[in-house]
Amino acid sequence: MKKRNIELPEFSSPLLSKPDPVRFLRAREAVIGETFSGSGIGTLSEKSLHRILKCYIEPDVSLHEVEFGGSVLDIKNSEGIFEVQTRGYDRLAQKLSRLLPTERVSVVCPLATDKTVRWLDPTSGEITEPRHSPKRECVFDAFKMLFGIRSVIAHENLSVRLMYLRVEEFRSLNGYGTDKKRRSTRLERIPTEIIAELTLRRAEDYASLLPSGLAQEFVASEFSRLIKRTSRYTFYILKLLVCVGAIAEAGKRGRAQLYRKCYPEP
Repeated sequence: MKKRNIELPEFSSPLLSKPDPVRFLRAREAVIGETFSGSGIGTLSEKSLHRILKCYIEPDVSLHEVEFGGSVLDIKNSEGIFEVQTRGYDRLAQKLSRLLPTERVSVVCPLATDKTVRWLDPTSGEITEPRHSPKRECVFDAFKMLFGIRSVIAHENLSVRLMYLRVEEFRSLNGYGTDKKRRSTRLERIPTEIIAELTLRRAEDYASLLPSGLAQEFVASEFSRLIKRTSRYTFYILKLLVCVGAIAEAGKRGRAQLYRKCYPEP
């Protein structure tokens, strides 16, 4: 299947860095091998996406799953602590509150920027050919997830590493509807390429990723239109940006909460 060209506004950010494709391929092969059999989809307690990213960040598996400070850490090496977080950010907040006073921690947030979907028939075991998904995760999807660690997001020892991925997703045909796809079970996500990486360390970094065309003062509905997300979704993003110090609450405009940028345009 031909790769789609992915262009996101944040891809022009100076915070962006290029991944190491050779290192990624080695990590991928270490986890799933050069060939992949559908027979093992969804059977592992630790999903492939999580395992591959851990091996990419730290190839030495002896530094994975390290017990430290009353917690089991994904990675602890000479650079610090890395937590690869595909979900459960609310649960991560307590762990971070214990670690951050003394340790440098990087939260790794994978984003499925380009996704193909394959369907597994649970009866026959047959897997369909991959098809491109119209959904593309971007930086604002990351901000929504990071809302779960808003209590520590501004800590000086915390950095966030966004990893933009091409992903092959496997789902079971066990949902509702005639095609059995509605509310179906996601079995596995396997990254096929790291497109780019972006690291956030300070409030200025988050502020630099605000959507183009956003006024110095704005309300949630104006922000929602620019990022093409619902108002409910935008609520979490704006609260996260307030917590990190990229924007501030600035009174009211009518009945709506007014927000103000804390940093000028880059």
